Amino acid sequence: MMGDDRKDAAMTTFLVFQLFGPLTAWGDIAVGERRAVVERPSRSAVLGLLAGALGIERSDDDAHAELEGGLGLSVLATRSGTPMRDFHTAQVAKARRKQSFDTRRAELSEGDLSTIVSWRDYQTDAAAWVAAVVRDGSALTAERLAAAMERPHYAPFLGRRSCPPALPFAPTVLEAEHAVGAFAAYHQATAKSAIAAVHGPTDAMLYWDEDVPSGLDAERWLVRRDTVVSRRRRQFAERREGVARVPANVFGEVG
Repeated sequence: MMGDDRKDAAMTTFLVFQLFGPLTAWGDIAVGERRAVVERPSRSAVLGLLAGALGIERSDDDAHAELEGGLGLSVLATRSGTPMRDFHTAQVAKARRKQSFDTRRAELSEGDLSTIVSWRDYQTDAAAWVAAVVRDGSALTAERLAAAMERPHYAPFLGRRSCPPALPFAPTVLEAEHAVGAFAAYHQATAKSAIAAVHGPTDAMLYWDEDVPSGLDAERWLVRRDTVVSRRRRQFAERREGVARVPANVFGEVG
């Protein structure tokens, strides 16, 4: 089961936290009127959540680049949830060259409006755990990120502003050989709390960046376009992501 080739692997510091809400909207590539979602948070979504907690503005590309380059991520999808679709209409100002609006109020006050129609997908009662690793050479620390998640600068949401978290993030800094070990330790620490009562890792899928010690052999490798290039320009690049099912006995019984 454990897929790391390393023997006597060194311990790694992980920041582990949970993401759960009645509605989540972890976006995928959006084309035209369809706003599709996936069952787990993307890399860009997790980094965006951390950026908001730290108070980083969308226009600060340097700070976002520090997060992108400084963190490796692993996501444990503990519950995929149930799909839900919303037929969505919105009024927008008609497009004009070199025209932009600082606020939604300013756009609506333009007067010359049109209506756009889109489908917006959501997942209901979806849950995931995230294990973040600070890469060598980064000025970030797991403790600083955990403190920001405890008291986020900007109100957090799970993909869209209409999707607030239903439980605290419960960030925990711990040492483990790999991501599976970190999640198992997190489960031990939270199994008697409301967190585990809502969602436990009974049939979970693990997704991880290539440079994160996962603890599993990849069943397959996926290509996702969620590496942040520029938040300001909303540009993203591709990356490889490992995926494997986590055996239920990894988490065991909690006394």
